[in-house]
Amino acid sequence: MEDRRESYTTGATPPTNKSDLLKRFGDTALPEDRLEVGFDQYGRRIITQAGQTGAAYQRFLYVTPDGKNFSVLDYNGVVREVKKEFKNIEQLRTSLYRKGKLTEKDYVTKSDSGLSEAILEAANEQSKEIVDALTLDDNFEAKFTSMTNWLNTRPDYVGGEGPSQRGQEITKLDASQMIDAFTIDMLGREATPAEQKDFFERVSAEMKKAVVKRKTVGDKSVESGSFLDQEDYSRIMAETIKPAIRGTSLEAIASGTGAIAQSITTLKTYAANYGIRLSTQEALDEVVGGLQPGGSLTTGKLDQQQQKIKNMAKSFYTNLGDSIDNGVSIKNLANQFANIKSQMLEVPLESVDVFDKDVQTALRNNGKTGVMSTTEFDVLLRNKPEWGKTKNARDEAARYANDILKMFGAVG
Repeated sequence: MEDRRESYTTGATPPTNKSDLLKRFGDTALPEDRLEVGFDQYGRRIITQAGQTGAAYQRFLYVTPDGKNFSVLDYNGVVREVKKEFKNIEQLRTSLYRKGKLTEKDYVTKSDSGLSEAILEAANEQSKEIVDALTLDDNFEAKFTSMTNWLNTRPDYVGGEGPSQRGQEITKLDASQMIDAFTIDMLGREATPAEQKDFFERVSAEMKKAVVKRKTVGDKSVESGSFLDQEDYSRIMAETIKPAIRGTSLEAIASGTGAIAQSITTLKTYAANYGIRLSTQEALDEVVGGLQPGGSLTTGKLDQQQQKIKNMAKSFYTNLGDSIDNGVSIKNLANQFANIKSQMLEVPLESVDVFDKDVQTALRNNGKTGVMSTTEFDVLLRNKPEWGKTKNARDEAARYANDILKMFGAVG
């Protein structure tokens, strides 16, 4: 999801009931009105809407002060409307601070940017509650409340001040949607109930440890610790699905439609391009390695795995290291020799690939820098028994005999 602050608000007459809002999340909604539930780069559930370029932008469901209507607003729009609703900025700042949305540092320094971020955090949380009520609560309209009233219903932190220790929480619904999206992407299917439960328990346990602590040093507020980020979520989701990978037949995984199956094919093709035989099992092992912390598959890339194959090719073809570093494909070099062999020995071109014995001999070139010359390869092929059985050889022999006869005047 792109995080660009595109200017946008809905029309002057926003929908006011459950059925109207449901349409905004349905397939029948017009492209410019349709809303979806997505995730930001930190794995937090948000409301998104496609812009004119097709990119997804975050949106907020802002309820009017009377609690009757709502608008779909962008970042700037929701900050503007919430400030307008409260009128007294200091009252808004204090409310957000007491509810733990505004840090002590931003509260004390009266940071405008800090206030805006706190409003966005509160607005996103309220928007998620509206969506949950929309899909789960038959008495949906009763959940419609203004930002002022919504904040008033939130519990204050101890002492009526901002939190000295903040943590993360995740609902089972959020966790299920995250692991579903991940398994669909990786394995081409939704997560099983057992996987949903496992992921929720894993991420909840880590969230309890990932806290941000605050203390005041002199006249400054200092925070330590960090929350889980997208890399952490990817790592936990990868650990969750690994048992499914190990417990599924190799053929079933390789023939799937998810990113893992696609990555297996991609790696095998990449390896072949560099003259390396990579079995399906070996490719799968590399892919699973990409699901380890620091691996690259969870970001949709295979850079680390491909670099490993490239290094392997340089060790196999020590004479071609410079060519490989300069982006020359072993397969492209092999194709030149495959074409020569196909024509000379009169064999189907598709039967000669980079792993053909004669092609490999030409590529390795007895360890000498570079590949064989075409002349050397020609001599190599002519010394093979197969050469004598070809029409090319017979025609050449006939021409040679005819030249001899001409020399002795036996033919005109």
